Parts: sequence; structure tokens; C-alpha cells
Amino acid sequence: MADLNLKVENVAKGNKRVQSELRESDGLHSLPGTSGAESVNIESLQQQVQQKQAMELFELTTEELDRLYQVHQKTVSEMQQLKDQLDQSQKHNSELLMTNQNLESTNQQILTTVAEQSREIVELHCQLRQAQLLTATNQVDKMTTLCSIFQENIRRREEDVAEAQTRRSVQAAEEAVMQKDQVTARLQALCLFITS
Repeated sequence: MADLNLKVENVAKGNKRVQSELRESDGLHSLPGTSGAESVNIESLQQQVQQKQAMELFELTTEELDRLYQVHQKTVSEMQQLKDQLDQSQKHNSELLMTNQNLESTNQQILTTVAEQSREIVELHCQLRQAQLLTATNQVDKMTTLCSIFQENIRRREEDVAEAQTRRSVQAAEEAVMQKDQVTARLQALCLFITS
């Protein structure tokens, strides 16, 4: 665009210079020895010069417009590419944001689950301790009951043994008394026999 402005300025300066020269040479029409045909020829040359300059300016303008159109097309294409890249980047950022939100949600769910499981584990530990304590208490109670039963059985056996021993002692005593009575009776019978 700057080249076009420079060229247009140069052509404009050239036109001004030619017009100035033509004004200065306006006296050619009144120069002695110049005919009407020469004046027409000068005007025709002036018109040709102006037409040539106008054509050059038109060609320069057309070239510059073509160049500007190509630059515009290239700029539009580049802008479309940038827009596509921006759209793709925004889409990618949106996907990343969604993925990040999903990850944060999943992470929060994991943290919540871990916290709940930790509480459940603590509760289970407490329940296990209570169950173990209850089991141990029950086992102690059972052992105490078994010991009591065993001690009762031992006491009864001791009583049974003592009673049996007493019975045997009484029976032995009775047998001894009977034997004594029998011996006494024999002795008495023998004495009676001897005395008679």
C-alpha cells in the first residue's frame, strides 16, 4: 500500500510538472512562426501524455488492487486458519476442562469413599475388640463353670469315697464283732463241755 501511495504521488507530481510546463509553454500558441496545426499537435501530445500517465496510473492502481486483493485473500485464509485453530484450541480447552472436572469429581468420590471405609474399618475394629472381649468373657465364664462342675464332682467323689470307706469300716467292725461273738460262743460251749 505504501508503494502504491508513492507511485500515485510520483504520477501526481509528474502531472503537476507537465501541467506547469504546459502553462509555461502556453505561449507556444502565440510564438511567432507557430501555426494552428502545430498548436493542435501540441495539444494532442499533451492529451497523449496525460492519457499515457492515466493508463500508467490505472495499471499501477490495478496491479496494486490485485496485490491488495491477494493480500486480502491470504489474510482472510490466514484468519480462517487462525479461527479454526482458535476453535480447535477452545474445543480442546473445553474438553480438558470437562476432563479436569470429571477427575476432580472422581477424586472427591474416592476421598469420600476412603473416608467412609476408614470409618467402617474403625467401627469394625471396635466391634472386633468388643466381640473378642465378649468371647474371652464367655470362655472365662465357661471355664469357671467347668471348674465349678469339676470341683463339685471331686467333692462328691471324695464324699462317695469317704462314705464307702465308712461303710467298709462299719462292715469290718460288724464282722469283727460277729467273729468275736462266734469265738466267745465257741469258748463258752467248750467250757461247758469240759465242766460237764
